[in-house]
Amino acid sequence: MIDLMVVLLIFYMSFASLAEQEVSMGISVPTADQSKKWKKIPGEVILNMPDRGKLIVAGTSYTRATLIPMLSTFSKTHPNVSVVIRARRDLSYQEIGRLLNTCVAAGVWNISFACMESNK
Repeated sequence: MIDLMVVLLIFYMSFASLAEQEVSMGISVPTADQSKKWKKIPGEVILNMPDRGKLIVAGTSYTRATLIPMLSTFSKTHPNVSVVIRARRDLSYQEIGRLLNTCVAAGVWNISFACMESNK
């Protein structure tokens, strides 16, 4: 039991420490008229998609096939897991749709998109 708690603690700490790095990856996210300042919350996974088919979580590259088991495992330890998708603004809707299907296949239903406030 203690081993499991240590593994979960290390897993959480690795996600928490890389959260700020993920925001500064240089991905040009879409803009919106209204947006809120992002604040990392426990049980949140930031899923970066800098290029077509390239997925990065906490500094580790994944394919859609390898992302499903990782998200499944994380959602079992964090039942209210949420995924924030940070994708380039010029990626096609089809690419984003595939990514949404991947999250659903892993059992994740709480999904949001990162955006920046547009300059009015």
